[in-house]
Amino acid sequence: MRKILLVFFTIFLSITLPASATHLVGGDFNLQHVNGHNYKLSLNLYFDAINGDLGAKDQNLSVTIFEKGTNKPVQNLLMPLRSETPMNYSNTFCSNVSIKTTLMYYELPLYLDPAVYHHPEGYYAVWERCCRNNIISNIINSAGAGQTFYVEFPAVVRNNATFINSSPNLPPPPSVYACTNELFTYNFGGKDPDGDELVYDLVTPINGFSSEINIAPAASPGPYPDIQWLPGYSKEKQILGDPALTIDSKTGMLSVKPLNKGLFVFSVRCQEFRNGEKIGETRIEFQLLVRDCLSNEEPAVMAKYEPGYGLPSREYKPGDILRINPTDARCLSVFITDRDKNEPVAIKAIPVNFDNDYFYFSGPTSGKVNTGPEADTLKTTLCLLNCFDSNGKIYMIDLIASDDGDGECSMPGQDTLRISFIVEPLEDTPPTITLTTPTRVFEVSEKDQIRFEIIGTDAENDLVEITAVGKDFSMASHAISYQPVASATGQATATFAWQIDCAALLNPSYQIEFAVTTNNCGIIKTATETIEVKPARIAIANNLVTAAQTLCSGNLTATLTGSLPTGGIGNYQYVWESSTLGAQSGYTIAPGTNHLQDYPPVLLTQTTWLRRKVLSGDCFEHYSEPVLITITPLIANNTITGAGEACIGTPHGFLTGAALTGGNGPYTYLWEASTTGPSGSFAPASGANTTATYQPQNLTQTTWFRRVVNAGTCLPSVSAPHEVVLYKALEGNLISGSQSLCAGEQPAALVSSTPRGGSGKYHYLWEASTTSATSGFAPAPGINNQAAYTPPPLSATTWFRRKVFSAPCQELVSKAMQILIYPIPEAPAVQAATVCPGEAARLVASTTIADARLEWFDQASGGTAINRGNEMQTRALFADQDFYVQTVSAFGCISPRTKVTASVYKPSAYAGEDVSVIAGKSTHLQAAGGGSYSWWPQEGLSDSFVANPVAKPHQTTAYTVTVVTPEGCTFTDEVTVTVLPGLRIPNAITPNGDGINEGWEIENIGLYPNCHVQIFTRWGAKIFESKGYTKLWDGTYQGKTLPAAAYYYIIELKDYNELFSGNVSIIK
Repeated sequence: MRKILLVFFTIFLSITLPASATHLVGGDFNLQHVNGHNYKLSLNLYFDAINGDLGAKDQNLSVTIFEKGTNKPVQNLLMPLRSETPMNYSNTFCSNVSIKTTLMYYELPLYLDPAVYHHPEGYYAVWERCCRNNIISNIINSAGAGQTFYVEFPAVVRNNATFINSSPNLPPPPSVYACTNELFTYNFGGKDPDGDELVYDLVTPINGFSSEINIAPAASPGPYPDIQWLPGYSKEKQILGDPALTIDSKTGMLSVKPLNKGLFVFSVRCQEFRNGEKIGETRIEFQLLVRDCLSNEEPAVMAKYEPGYGLPSREYKPGDILRINPTDARCLSVFITDRDKNEPVAIKAIPVNFDNDYFYFSGPTSGKVNTGPEADTLKTTLCLLNCFDSNGKIYMIDLIASDDGDGECSMPGQDTLRISFIVEPLEDTPPTITLTTPTRVFEVSEKDQIRFEIIGTDAENDLVEITAVGKDFSMASHAISYQPVASATGQATATFAWQIDCAALLNPSYQIEFAVTTNNCGIIKTATETIEVKPARIAIANNLVTAAQTLCSGNLTATLTGSLPTGGIGNYQYVWESSTLGAQSGYTIAPGTNHLQDYPPVLLTQTTWLRRKVLSGDCFEHYSEPVLITITPLIANNTITGAGEACIGTPHGFLTGAALTGGNGPYTYLWEASTTGPSGSFAPASGANTTATYQPQNLTQTTWFRRVVNAGTCLPSVSAPHEVVLYKALEGNLISGSQSLCAGEQPAALVSSTPRGGSGKYHYLWEASTTSATSGFAPAPGINNQAAYTPPPLSATTWFRRKVFSAPCQELVSKAMQILIYPIPEAPAVQAATVCPGEAARLVASTTIADARLEWFDQASGGTAINRGNEMQTRALFADQDFYVQTVSAFGCISPRTKVTASVYKPSAYAGEDVSVIAGKSTHLQAAGGGSYSWWPQEGLSDSFVANPVAKPHQTTAYTVTVVTPEGCTFTDEVTVTVLPGLRIPNAITPNGDGINEGWEIENIGLYPNCHVQIFTRWGAKIFESKGYTKLWDGTYQGKTLPAAAYYYIIELKDYNELFSGNVSIIK
């Protein structure tokens, strides 16, 4: 018997290709979340390597995203090709028969902006393409049918919160065949990364708007047209069969038993639901190729069991129920046979109504059978683990035997044997725990040790584990040695040891729980023992120290007395500690003899807290309450500041002392002085000498001062001596250099003497006043702190003086010196003049300054005066010229120069633009720029004494016009009238090929380049037109010779407003 073979092609609706070809096998869009609002959009495109056109392999795909609620486009994407990989098939024969597929993988990173992708109805991505395979058996015109690849996804923001979703991951197309009249199944169930519910159904494939004419149309929003089914096919019967193609809505399992051979297309929709609400979908198309295939004998499977199980027979029959008690063997023998020669077979076990994996095969699960007379069966063993417990229910396992089908290309033959059984649990008694010591309460002291072993035992030889846990304390924080034993079968031993140290004595009691645990098939059973450890502890007491003291720095302390302590373990040791930071912190080993019961006298330099630490053994110590030894420091910071120099006759400033510290009473002062040096004899200083500050009185020579301070019983403090050096008063500050200048002129430097007296280090300040020699002085402008001074240009009379400084002496001011400044006179007033070309101009200037004179120049600055006085006569002028005049006062001060312009009237005659006229025609001339006019020559003019005569010359003529302006100036200009010869227009042409009069040659028309020539038939049809007449009319129209006849012309000379018309004949 012959069967029909189905070859499985997948088309995941989410792809687009730009070239027309029957090349698409399938593919799917996948949108995966990466992080934040970043996603990855990818496309697996399965390309038909047998029937496809290699030129249709696109390097980029154009994908468009639309908003689902409004169908408006949101974003256009260009997905690049990332890789090409040949599909791997389980048998190379399969790929050689009908299937050769290339996986073309496209990928694009995609940012879904929450400001854009927030519509509550979500979005969809599409790509349209034509055309499908041209041998599809269930749709109309498959070669012209398009495909629309489609995926939906939700908004990335919902209810003001980020909403994350990824597309489900769907399986690749299968690489096996299925035969007609045999049930073909394929598990299309996918996995959703977000755990969403997936629902599958069959839908009609989408055609979209692509066609054979428009194979890759521009993106269009949905809805999209479906493909057209052939008669007998529909959405419910996409592949005819018994049964027809169906899909399980929950698992995605496809099943069909096809009736006819051919290539069939069908479409599956996978929808995503979250909390009962649909959030996305993917459209998937498959192609199934149906062809003849060889028959295949199905394998057979049987099972046998050991005697017992509550059944009379040892061969398992469908419907039997095995009852497995704790003493029964838990294995079945399984046998697989197949009547085909050398047939590969395999066996697997699938739970039907439970989900644990407490079973396994012992022996081979695949191999060849029927290879010879003694190798016709594959034998293996199915065993249940000891943990298996059906809890009184009937559990079922399917034993599925399969062969490799038609050389591993078609669906394999199968035989299923369902085993039903009830398994009772094995016995499991709790473990036991034993300690190698009878003691449960340990009373211990410092340096004692506890040590014993813990033994855990299980009667069923289960794995045993021993643990130890401290109750309300961490064993790791103590000197506990516990060596736990990893799980051991049947029995385990652990060792516990505790060295009692000081840390153990901190609490009065510890409890430790030891546990022995077994885990039998997930059931935990435990046995425990608890011990208590009670440390013995007596705290140190009666640690008292006396007494507090107050003394001046430099004195020894009195002995501190310490009491005899109690408690601990006796054998007391002492450590005295001190702190200068406070009673509670900063303690270090005290200075001096610090290990006795009492603390002997010691020299302390600052206030100190002392305490005694008492030690007894390694674990007991106690600190006494601190006692305060207050040390009054010596008087300190007795330093003097003040001027170290003075000038004879000048009062000296106060000497001041810094804020004092130390001492134990109120401060008293005595200022002392010496004139013999810092180490000489000091005596009480004159004047008020018992205050904190002191002002030296009437010094006549260099003197040294010091301050003596007393405070209570502590030692007095004597400051370091402070020297005051005495200097002579300043003298000899003289200046000179009186001057008289015009305002703005640079004065000469002022002469000054070298002063005497003071410290010998001199500082200067020059001051200036425009008020008088005795008032109004302020720092002089410019560099005013040198011994000499040069004033800047001045605008008013100014007095100068110099101040000399030499600390500590008072300043010395020189007598004032005057620089007299004369004012700059005002610039003169002027009167300009305008003349005709060739005339001289008279320029006039005036000034209000008495006793001043006026000087004339032909340049703005510098130069030599060309005239003096109030008037100046220029030479004959033919162009405008600037002159300058200045006022010179009686003191020789010069004003700014005033510019005055002698202007020349500009030529104003204008005869007009040159013109051209046709011979015998006239033109108007138009002159301007004068009060009266005269033309020459007079020939051809209507009037030679008007501005606009009519000119009609017989030949080209240049006319000169002379104008006289109202000011009496005479100017001339010229205009040329060009006379052009008229046209000579022939009235016939003879285009007969003899080279004579072949074209319509118009004499003189070359002089009129802007002419417009048109020729018409007698019915008014235009047969010739030319803008400018550079190519002669030769009696043709559109390359064809015109018949002999009369034709009519119009010649327009637009530049001259002339029009000529008439007729021209073609004579043959």
